[in-house]
Amino acid sequence: MAVALVGCSPKYESGKTQCSDGKHECPSGYTCRVQGGKYLCFAGGGNGGAGGTGGRADAGAGGVGGIKPSGGGGLRGTGGAIRDAGLGGSGPKDALTATCPKPCPVGQQCFSGQCCPIPAAGGQCSHFPSCGCLPGEVCYPSASTHTMTCFVSDGLPAGADCTGSTCMAGFGCFGRICKAYCSKTQDCAAIRGYASCDQTTWSSDKTDIPGVKVCERICDPAHPQSPTAPLLPCPAGFNCSSDSSGIGFCFKASPLPPGSPCSAEKDCPAGHYCSKTSVCKRYCLSDADCAGGTTCRFGFDPPEYAADFIVGYCN
Repeated sequence: MAVALVGCSPKYESGKTQCSDGKHECPSGYTCRVQGGKYLCFAGGGNGGAGGTGGRADAGAGGVGGIKPSGGGGLRGTGGAIRDAGLGGSGPKDALTATCPKPCPVGQQCFSGQCCPIPAAGGQCSHFPSCGCLPGEVCYPSASTHTMTCFVSDGLPAGADCTGSTCMAGFGCFGRICKAYCSKTQDCAAIRGYASCDQTTWSSDKTDIPGVKVCERICDPAHPQSPTAPLLPCPAGFNCSSDSSGIGFCFKASPLPPGSPCSAEKDCPAGHYCSKTSVCKRYCLSDADCAGGTTCRFGFDPPEYAADFIVGYCN
């Protein structure tokens, strides 16, 4: 059921969506969503809070997920780099999801008047392709219901920092970064022939989110914010890791300075990794990235790459 409040508009407060223009707010048990170009209050829950950190591509509210090993060999430490996290949960959507002009084909279900593929995780929308949400919404995994749920979208594009915000349709917030949904590697834009469609997990119990995968962002470990073309940039305040597969990924960086003690790559600032001597050292792609008479050594064992760029360390 909808309650029309003239002039009401959504805003985020403490991780929840409320409907307010300074005069009107949704009654208790209602949340603000867009319909027909207008924001109305509907029966049902609101958006959840921002997720915690996770291993692979976690989705969920709070908590810390698993970590991706950063590898051994060379001077690289054995700590883990935080990889992915998701957005928090939502309450159930109202009964407006039930009407379609004609029966849906086998394998599809009616959501918000649309015949959509039935999500493997269950819920009220499908994420790939994006289907079942009203204009101005995005389909996300819900931490509270462990199903696919419609959230009000902030319209953030691929690669944006989505901490406390939501991405545009077709993208999910994982590792605090908007990443494209996919079902196979071929759905992801390749960087020099390298691409990865990664399985996501719930941050609460580390089990797979059925049917939900995202394209990994292949970045530049030596220059996370101003990458060597065609590598992709990480948001401000994020670091980039690499490994022997050539599939790098962005993750939240530490504010500590270079040379700081560390136990894992997450403890280091952008452009640095945690060495086996537990010190944050500089990544490099060439000698030009190194200062103070140091040179770029390609001594990681096994060798590490960002796409087909070999990654070294300043020594």
